[in-house]
Amino acid sequence: MRVNPRQISLSVLGLAVFMALIFWGGSDVLKSLMSSHLGYITIFLVVGFFATLLSAWRWAITLDWFVGHNHTSFKTYYRSFVLSRVSGLFIPQVVSDLAVRPVLHGLSRSSSRIDAFAGSITEKLLDVSLALSMSIPAILFIVNLVDSSWFVVLLFSVVTIWSIVMVAFGPFVLRWAGKIILNAMYIFTRVTRSRFSSITESVAQSVDRITRASEDKTTMTKLVALTVVRYVLIGVYLVLLAYALPLSDMGLIEVLSALPIAQLGAVMAITPGGIGFVEGGFFGAFVLTGVSAQSAVTYLIALRLLVSLNLLLHGAITLMTHTQRGDSPKCENSLL
Repeated sequence: MRVNPRQISLSVLGLAVFMALIFWGGSDVLKSLMSSHLGYITIFLVVGFFATLLSAWRWAITLDWFVGHNHTSFKTYYRSFVLSRVSGLFIPQVVSDLAVRPVLHGLSRSSSRIDAFAGSITEKLLDVSLALSMSIPAILFIVNLVDSSWFVVLLFSVVTIWSIVMVAFGPFVLRWAGKIILNAMYIFTRVTRSRFSSITESVAQSVDRITRASEDKTTMTKLVALTVVRYVLIGVYLVLLAYALPLSDMGLIEVLSALPIAQLGAVMAITPGGIGFVEGGFFGAFVLTGVSAQSAVTYLIALRLLVSLNLLLHGAITLMTHTQRGDSPKCENSLL
């Protein structure tokens, strides 16, 4: 496999950004964490834990949608989701979601890798479309076209409209997006002279799965609801961290306006765990909304450390509950 110099350059840039943040504010982060509000930190970790659990539940429902049954235990889905996210600390998150997770889940033999790949694409489409929608009021606020009150109103309105549109027209949106991805892969294959023809075939099969599964509007409604709740939980624990440190010039509005920008930065990131790209999105949004550079650096380093701790905790739970040969089938997909 040929190494792309551009990818190496971007990876080095992302790592350099994060290392610069540590060099700039590392000591202040330690001081802030030592003097942080224990109650807020505890709630932050609890909410983060349940946000990851809910994300795994959404993954289970998504994959059952493509497979056409729900006879696999939640623990199987939880394992493939968590281990892929842990791997995302060391490789690009997109790679861990679209490549590692399908492979890990395929080892359980509860579904094919193509089904798992289609499920991962569907989740990514939901996340990106919601983040794009939320970025509209965020950008309007960041560039001072609306005040904080209107930002909250617009943010709530955008999320509501997105939910209604996805419930009503989600199947059409998924089919349309899937075809765009497939056409892009066909063009990419031609340009690279069929070097990635096997990947294109996998994408084609996944788009076919999406087209067939997307007719089930009941499951689509569940996925839309879980996607919104997931973002709410992410927003809650991000705000809790700002209050926990504490940072006098950062609060609810500043964090919520930066969230969709950082989420979109994570999608484009090619560095391990999106390092540098996520921080860059947050940092730029924070500074433009009046947060001091020092507060932004303190927040971002603490966020990276605590989120990584949350994922490693889930990874430890997964490894401790791992059985030698899969899980016994269950007739329902439950968190209990």
